[in-house]
Amino acid sequence: MPAGWRRVTAPGDRDGKTKSSDSGVPEARCATSPFKCVGQRNNGRYTPAYLVGARGLKPAASEGATHMSSGRLAGKVALVTGSATGIGAATAIAFAHEGADVVVNYSRSRVEADETVARCAALGVRTRLIQADCSVEAEIKSMVAEVVRSLGGVDILVNNAGKTRFVPLADIDDLTDEDWDSIFQLNVKGMFYATRACVPTMRARGGGLVVNVASIAGFTGGGSSMPYAVSKGAVVTLTKSLAKGLAPDIRVNAVAPGIVTTRWVAGREDHVERYGKDAPMGRAASPEDVAGVIVGYATHGTFLTGDVTIVDGGREMRSPHCPLMLALGRRSAG
Repeated sequence: MPAGWRRVTAPGDRDGKTKSSDSGVPEARCATSPFKCVGQRNNGRYTPAYLVGARGLKPAASEGATHMSSGRLAGKVALVTGSATGIGAATAIAFAHEGADVVVNYSRSRVEADETVARCAALGVRTRLIQADCSVEAEIKSMVAEVVRSLGGVDILVNNAGKTRFVPLADIDDLTDEDWDSIFQLNVKGMFYATRACVPTMRARGGGLVVNVASIAGFTGGGSSMPYAVSKGAVVTLTKSLAKGLAPDIRVNAVAPGIVTTRWVAGREDHVERYGKDAPMGRAASPEDVAGVIVGYATHGTFLTGDVTIVDGGREMRSPHCPLMLALGRRSAG
């Protein structure tokens, strides 16, 4: 091991053993951060470095250094929770394409998180990789403090981390208190914790944007399980409450995807195909479809707050002939 490095056990290493990174480089802990990083020590501080393509390790830009970032969001810092895979990974990469510096957060999927960071770093932006359980407020606070220390602050927060357990809606006896508590702890309270932690740095930087990832299940009551659908309905309400409470300097919006082709639906390809055929667009959404809407709140939808965009290819659009819409029409006409 190079001089100046010391091995540590990072938060979340369940076996209690010290591990090297997936790229084979030893991990060390920065003296001012509770999180592990992969990189080199410079003047007593660790500069993270990440695997980039087949060329090995490329040091990330250090604080205050000039970097190649350009684009509509150059100079902004985007923190995307749960961004190792799926919607989160696509969103982190999309922000990097727009020139924003990106913080990739993960809980367990280290290999996939490394790949996401590599793709962001290859676009010339500063990147940070932080492991934190977004259902634990103390870990969220430490993560945000590390972002402030290393990148200067947070301008954009995407609350994407979430969980579910697949339980048919009719099997209500199969649901436990643990299902309800753990799903709500991450899907709802975790979003609130992360938003609250980012408010001071956003205000210090002149304002900010929060985008919560809800679900069409929050409107339809369907989806993978009852606790999941109810939690996503709560996210819609949380979004509107935060939008009112944090305006005008911090905008809060949400996306509500239908089925998205991520690893969550692995093994359910027939269902996904049938779902997509029922949509006017003829397919289920990809992670990039959702990421485009999220990034659009930062690049174009700058006067939107409290907004929730359904991203399902038009599948759940309300028909003007449905009983609810007809009743509303009669009421307005009267």
